[in-house]
Amino acid sequence: MRGASQIVSHTSLLLISIVAMGMIVSGISDYLFNTEKIITRLELNNIANIVQSNVLKIYSLANTSSYISGKFFLPVAEKIGSKRVFIEANSDNFTLSVNLKNENIRIVRSFEIDANITGKAYLPAYLELEKLNEEVSIRLVE
Repeated sequence: MRGASQIVSHTSLLLISIVAMGMIVSGISDYLFNTEKIITRLELNNIANIVQSNVLKIYSLANTSSYISGKFFLPVAEKIGSKRVFIEANSDNFTLSVNLKNENIRIVRSFEIDANITGKAYLPAYLELEKLNEEVSIRLVE
């Protein structure tokens, strides 16, 4: 009888240890994923600031003459970690997004300029500027 209770005791201890290790591994995994999300958001915000700054610079360049055109490289990182950054632009804002473990992290920035802004691309990307008379067009292209 004593041998059976030792087996039950040891089995219970082993089971409790396995459950505790599982909880620790799960907690560490959640912590690392949350840290990765925070870092991804910070990097997306940095890229969004650079893109917004470049759009405003190009728009101010367009105001210097009645006709101008050109292609301008966006000097930003094309990946965050190993994930590619997708950018989508429309008339009054742009959205940057990264898929991170089946979760889409998105940053939206808006600007108030009188220009037609369009395009979708994965980074690295270019901004194409064209101004004819008073109509300014900025396209996002790969």
